[in-house]
Parts: sequence; C-alpha cells; structure tokens
Amino acid sequence: MDTTSTAVSRAIFAKSPSLRSRLKEALTVRPGLVRQLDVTSDACLRCKYLYFVLQDPGRSPAQQPLGLVIRACLELCDQASLSSIAFPAFGDPKEAAARALVGEIQSFKERGQPGWIKSVRIAVPPSDRSGAECLRKAQQEIQTSSTGGRSQADGIGGFCHSLSISEDVARMNVGNIKLQISKGDITKEATDVIVNSTSNTPPRNGVSHAIATASKLHFEHKLQSADLKFGKILLTGPGKLKCKKIMHVCGHDDLNGIQMATESVLRECIKMSFESVAFPAIGTGSGKLHPSLVARMMTDVIASIAQDFPSGPLQLVCIVVSDRFIFNSFTDALAKRLQEASAASTLNAARSNPREAAEKPWSFAEDLPALIHVYGREPADVQEALSLLQGIRRAHFMEASVTHQRLSRLSSGERDALLRLAAQHRVRLTLEGGNLSARGQTWRVEAVLHSALHLLEEADQREFQALLSAVRWSYLTPAGQVPFDPRANSQLEACFREQSRETVVQTGGLTFFVNLHSWEATVSESQEQFQIRRVPANSTQ
Repeated sequence: MDTTSTAVSRAIFAKSPSLRSRLKEALTVRPGLVRQLDVTSDACLRCKYLYFVLQDPGRSPAQQPLGLVIRACLELCDQASLSSIAFPAFGDPKEAAARALVGEIQSFKERGQPGWIKSVRIAVPPSDRSGAECLRKAQQEIQTSSTGGRSQADGIGGFCHSLSISEDVARMNVGNIKLQISKGDITKEATDVIVNSTSNTPPRNGVSHAIATASKLHFEHKLQSADLKFGKILLTGPGKLKCKKIMHVCGHDDLNGIQMATESVLRECIKMSFESVAFPAIGTGSGKLHPSLVARMMTDVIASIAQDFPSGPLQLVCIVVSDRFIFNSFTDALAKRLQEASAASTLNAARSNPREAAEKPWSFAEDLPALIHVYGREPADVQEALSLLQGIRRAHFMEASVTHQRLSRLSSGERDALLRLAAQHRVRLTLEGGNLSARGQTWRVEAVLHSALHLLEEADQREFQALLSAVRWSYLTPAGQVPFDPRANSQLEACFREQSRETVVQTGGLTFFVNLHSWEATVSESQEQFQIRRVPANSTQ
C-alpha cells in the first residue's frame, strides 16, 4: 500500500511526518470506505480530524466511487458535530470529479435536515488553473439547474474558494481571478500593470509620490492636462518599475468614483491582454474613506469583472497596502464576503422554490432572513446561539440618519441621485424634510450616508458659488475689506432675506457674532468689532 500516491497525501505527510505510521496502522479497511483519524493532538495540523479513503487498485481513476466518498465525509463531519470541512480538488477526469464534488455538497445542503456543517471549502492549488475552471463550470451548471437559469452570484458571493490569510498576504480565488491583498510596497510589484491613484496636481505624498519617485518618471505635466474624472485612465510607460505599464486614475473620496476607477482599469487590462495588475487601496489615504468600505467596493467590482469575463486573460489582481490597519480591514472584508456567499446561496435556493418561499417568508430587499430556526442539544446551547445571532445582527445591521438643511430643497436630479445610490447598495432610504434615514447592512448604510453627505456638500458648494456672483458680504478692517467665505456669505444672505437680527458664522478660522440691525460683526475670541457690508453684484460700490 502506497500512502504517498497522491499529491494531497504527500503534502499532508510533509506537514506532519509522524502521521505516516499512524495512517498505516489505521488503514485496515477495504478500498472505497472512508475512515476518520483524530489528529487533535497533532501540533503540525490545524484540523481536528483527517478523513481518508483507500482507492480500489482494481479500478481506474474514473471508476472510483467519488460521490460516495464525498457523501460519507460530509455525513461523518455532521455526525461529529463539526462546523466546517475542507476538500481538495481531487479525482479524474477533472470535469467529472468537479461535478461530483460540487453536486454532492449541493445535495447534502438541500436534504433539509438541521445540520452542524456551516462551511464547506474546496482547496485548489494556485497552479491548477484547469481544476479551478472545472469547479467553476460545475458550480455554474448546478446553480443554473437549481435556479431556472438565474445566477446566484451576489457581488463577491459568486464562485469563491481557497481563502488563505497569512501575516502579510491574503489570497482568494474569485472565478478565474486570483485576488491577493498584500502588505508591502506597490513600487516593488512585478505585475503587468501598476495603478497610480492620483490627482491632477503634482504628487507630493502617498502612493502617487512613491510611484513617481521609484519610476523616475516626470508625468506631472501629463497629469495636469489629463481629464481623469469619471473613470478615465492615463497610460504611461513603467520607467524604472518592474511593470509593463502604469495606469493613472483619479483618486476619489467617494465610493462611486472608486467603483468607476477600479472597473475602468480592469476592463482596460482585459482589453490589452494583461494578466496581472496591482492596485493601491484607493481613497483610504487623502480620500479619508474607511478601508472596510473601500474593500467592499473594490472586491465587488473585481467579482463583477470575473463574472463578465470568465475566460479573460486577467488572472491576478493585487491590492497592495502599507498600513497594518488597512491590511486587516481588507482581509476581514474577504472573510466576511466568503461567509456571505454561503448565506446568499441559501437565500437564492429558497427563492427558486415557490412553495417553500410561500411557507417561509424572506426579506430579499435587505438580504436578511425574516425567520431563523435554531436547533441544539441543550437549551443553554440554543440560548447562547440566539444571543450570538442577536449580537451579529446588532453588529452588522443598523438604522441611521443625518440632518442637513439642503435636504429640504433638493432638486429632482439630486433626489434621483440619492435614490440610485440607495438602490445600488440595497439600502432602504427615507427622506422627510431635512432628515435622511437609511436602514440595512451596516457597511452599506455607512457607504450610502457618506456618499449622500458628499453629494449634499457638492450641491451646497455649487449654490454658494452661484450666490457669490450675485451678492458679496465682507467686513471692514484697518487693513481693508475682507470677504466672508462662500458658506458664511450664503448664511448671511439667508438671514438678511429672512430679516433675522442676529446669527453666528465662521470664516477664515474665526467665529463671528453678527448683528444685522447694527451691521456689526464681533469676533468671539478677541471681542473685536467690525462693520459689515453687503454689496450686490450690480452695485457700483
């Protein structure tokens, strides 16, 4: 009996050499039967049990009872009250093996009995591209047959597997694309393309400055003349970098801009037949966006591209960060999205069965089940699980609101923009007067409210600038006339038109108490008083 006849067994023995003797002693069964070996005490392995099966030497690889083996492993795992199991991508031919593996997992899930298994992973070696492709096709075939042709993919919850996280690198396969999060220096990457997130001004710090310095390129003039908004790309040579091209995109402080920039780069890479690309964490530097929001958006876009181009040339997408907090935020996002993929499959399976959907209502608008059954061996276990679920809901679901005076006078175009934003993130949005409330998953609500405030601020700035062309407010100092800034100018004009007597404005880092009856402004810190003036644009003063 050769216990090292497969790549999987050789890899396991290389990890734990002492396991070889134990395995030979345990293999006293006939071929085709699954045995369970307790490896809890083995410090070299991180699992609790090892399931193994002896192949039948009288059968060819194609004749091995693969489906029965997979089913037995799942049942043994469930009977032992274990919550997760990992299979290697094994068996020949690969197409039939992939269908058997994915099909048995799907059948086990659909049998409907309450079970302990919550996570089933399929590990594919990074070099085995054909194996990953076979698994992807098998997954699509089963999803299509179970949903009547509808895709179950939801963002990154499409075909995802092989999530591995080490100290400085996290990897996960999304369709035919390997997504990698790295903590390091993007200028050291040897990918075909390196992405520079920049502005139209010369780079002075951050990733853009690092790329400009390492590449020895002087692209400042090109950046100043380029229109990089709305997903536009400036393509330059690599200079001293190891890549083939640098793609310059506009750095954004809103998620919609990040979505457009990421998608444009990925589509351009596919168009130019590039196989790999390295991104910075766009928007987490000068954009000051929370890394978890950026991680969600960028991974969603990558998943969408993987679905649109299942056989495209792009094979590796790296997101390179230099900060530990950002790295942890991105890796946490990958783990959460992989968990959500499993939950999305369960929800979509219920969608495809009208009778079951009628008996068990679900709320698809918020991606949360309306009813959860909890089963356990002891009442205390059930109560603990319920408490945990409630804590998860509080942590991942929220209702929040913002108040902004601009909300009460939105134009129809601005109102439509907010509604599109809510629909994009699947958030329930309610607008009442000057109050905007959002309800949904925490990260989606945070993203919508952040983008909504940015939209409102832009609308305010447009209104402030338009008012400056009609009327200007200023205060008189011994050195001359000093104009109020656009926001204070708008606030003073509103009080003037409403015939208010007093108001408080901030301008130039100072706070003024303004009396419109005496036309005086008093600095709160120094109590200095100044006369104020209002000059209409058509005035000759």
